[in-house]
Amino acid sequence: MRWQTTAEDAVKSLDYTVKDTAGIDDYQGWGTLLLYRAADEQWAVLAWSYGSCSVCDGYEDMGDKERHDAFVSLIETFPNEVAARERWQNSKGW
Repeated sequence: MRWQTTAEDAVKSLDYTVKDTAGIDDYQGWGTLLLYRAADEQWAVLAWSYGSCSVCDGYEDMGDKERHDAFVSLIETFPNEVAARERWQNSKGW
């Protein structure tokens, strides 16, 4: 998936580990990561979509830090694994 490395770097910077992934790796697509942070037993989801050109893909024209911060801002936290997995399942797609 496009931007998956950027997404994984963003979640690692917050000490999350990726428990599951899904997405489409194509001209246009989407990705979603199910996350867990053991230190505080926090579950989270990071979901994004991307387009086929800079006009359709806002991440394209961002610098590395700006892109990193954008992905960090997409992380949603949940009170437990069940809620996080439900959101992760529902975030599959555009």
